[in-house]
Amino acid sequence: MAIPYSMIQSGGRFGMQTMSQSLAELSRTGKIAKEEALNRAPLAEDVAALLGGAAAVSPAGNTDGGRLAGARRLSF
Repeated sequence: MAIPYSMIQSGGRFGMQTMSQSLAELSRTGKIAKEEALNRAPLAEDVAALLGGAAAVSPAGNTDGGRLAGARRLSF
Protein backbone atom coordinates (compact mmCIF):
# COMPACT_ATOMS: atom_id res chain seq x y z
CA MET A 1 0.00 0.00 0.00
CA ALA A 2 1.40 3.38 -1.00
CA ILE A 3 1.60 6.18 1.54
CA PRO A 4 -0.38 9.27 0.42
CA TYR A 5 1.84 12.22 -0.53
CA SER A 6 0.09 14.51 1.96
CA MET A 7 0.94 12.12 4.80
CA ILE A 8 4.61 12.27 3.89
CA GLN A 9 4.47 16.08 3.69
CA SER A 10 2.92 16.38 7.14
CA GLY A 11 4.90 13.53 8.73
CA GLY A 12 8.05 15.56 9.37
CA ARG A 13 7.85 15.04 13.11
CA PHE A 14 8.20 11.32 12.42
CA GLY A 15 11.21 11.79 10.14
CA MET A 16 9.28 11.57 6.88
CA GLN A 17 9.94 13.95 4.02
CA THR A 18 9.12 14.15 0.35
CA MET A 19 11.73 14.08 -2.39
CA SER A 20 10.90 17.76 -3.01
CA GLN A 21 11.52 18.64 0.65
CA SER A 22 14.82 16.75 0.61
CA LEU A 23 16.02 18.41 -2.60
CA ALA A 24 15.04 21.86 -1.32
CA GLU A 25 16.99 21.26 1.90
CA LEU A 26 20.05 20.09 -0.04
CA SER A 27 19.86 23.26 -2.12
CA ARG A 28 19.35 25.55 0.90
CA THR A 29 22.42 24.07 2.60
CA GLY A 30 24.53 24.52 -0.54
CA LYS A 31 25.09 20.82 -1.15
CA ILE A 32 23.50 21.01 -4.60
CA ALA A 33 22.64 23.92 -6.89
CA LYS A 34 19.04 25.13 -7.09
CA GLU A 35 18.95 24.24 -10.79
CA GLU A 36 20.06 20.69 -10.01
CA ALA A 37 17.35 20.33 -7.36
CA LEU A 38 14.72 21.54 -9.81
CA ASN A 39 15.97 19.28 -12.60
CA ARG A 40 15.98 16.17 -10.41
CA ALA A 41 12.62 16.81 -8.73
CA PRO A 42 9.59 14.76 -9.72
CA LEU A 43 7.53 17.85 -8.80
CA ALA A 44 9.76 20.83 -9.63
CA GLU A 45 7.01 23.30 -8.76
CA ASP A 46 7.04 21.99 -5.17
CA VAL A 47 10.80 22.46 -4.88
CA ALA A 48 10.52 25.96 -6.33
CA ALA A 49 7.81 26.85 -3.81
CA LEU A 50 9.86 25.44 -0.93
CA LEU A 51 12.83 27.52 -2.06
CA GLY A 52 10.67 30.62 -2.19
CA GLY A 53 10.51 31.19 -5.91
CA ALA A 54 8.83 30.20 -9.12
CA ALA A 55 10.46 28.01 -11.74
CA ALA A 56 9.92 27.58 -15.44
CA VAL A 57 8.43 24.11 -15.39
CA SER A 58 8.06 21.88 -18.43
CA PRO A 59 4.94 19.74 -18.97
CA ALA A 60 6.74 16.81 -17.32
CA GLY A 61 7.17 18.85 -14.14
CA ASN A 62 10.89 19.44 -14.64
CA THR A 63 12.83 22.59 -15.45
CA ASP A 64 14.92 20.90 -18.12
CA GLY A 65 13.40 22.69 -21.08
CA GLY A 66 11.40 19.64 -22.09
CA ARG A 67 14.26 17.16 -22.21
CA LEU A 68 12.25 14.81 -20.03
CA ALA A 69 8.86 15.70 -21.46
CA GLY A 70 8.03 12.02 -21.86
CA ALA A 71 9.03 11.14 -18.32
CA ARG A 72 6.38 9.88 -15.94
CA ARG A 73 5.65 11.68 -12.72
CA LEU A 74 5.64 9.77 -9.48
CA SER A 75 2.25 9.53 -7.87
CA PHE A 76 1.53 8.58 -4.32
